[in-house]
Amino acid sequence: LSCYPGTAKNPVANLIPGLELGLVETLDRQLQEGDGVMVPHKRVSKIDSTLPPYLIIHMVRFEWKKANDAAGTKACRAKVLKRIEYPHLLDLYPFCTDSLKHVLDKGRIQDEQRRAKELHQSSDQRMDTKPVDQAKPVDQAKPVDEAKPVEQGTNDEALADDPINYADGTYQLKSVVTHKGRTVEEGHYICWNWSHQDQSWTKLDDDKSSKVAKDAIDLQGGLADGHVPYILLFERKGIFQ
Repeated sequence: LSCYPGTAKNPVANLIPGLELGLVETLDRQLQEGDGVMVPHKRVSKIDSTLPPYLIIHMVRFEWKKANDAAGTKACRAKVLKRIEYPHLLDLYPFCTDSLKHVLDKGRIQDEQRRAKELHQSSDQRMDTKPVDQAKPVDQAKPVDEAKPVEQGTNDEALADDPINYADGTYQLKSVVTHKGRTVEEGHYICWNWSHQDQSWTKLDDDKSSKVAKDAIDLQGGLADGHVPYILLFERKGIFQ
């Protein structure tokens, strides 16, 4: 997938709107057959087959800049320094077709069931720690989650206890490749691996590697001489079936 930075009138500040721009294609088609009048038509693409184990997102950072005679500048490839923030957990469910969403619903129901189960167990533990004379009878206790339960079929009733983690359309950030430099002809590329367990980065700079704390580096871009994200690598959560 590609993330576009938008335009001066409609800038993009976050990854999701940039991905949406990348999935929109403008085509010219006849207003009526044979009349020769062409009108623009927008077509929005959807993910319709499967979700890969790894997802590569290209941040469009270099664009062709036209020559400006008034400013005395020549045509060239310019670097887009705009800050575009990206999440560490990306949900592709809205970008999928209805048929693919139906497949992913199993994993999403499983996730809701597990969170509800954990919440229920946590509530039971809090009840057990109360003195006996202060604890409410079971029949008077309020339900932990009063929200309307998710509709599910008989085959989904035990998804919370299923050892298999089914794909639900979400991806976790794995790595970021940044470019440091002002033009496409110069600069340096560095890879950063993200650890969800340690909440830190591993910087891979040629043959050197080092640990970098999350708050010690800003990899969202926006600075001319800073690290500007160019490639994002996400890893799918769960097994796709």
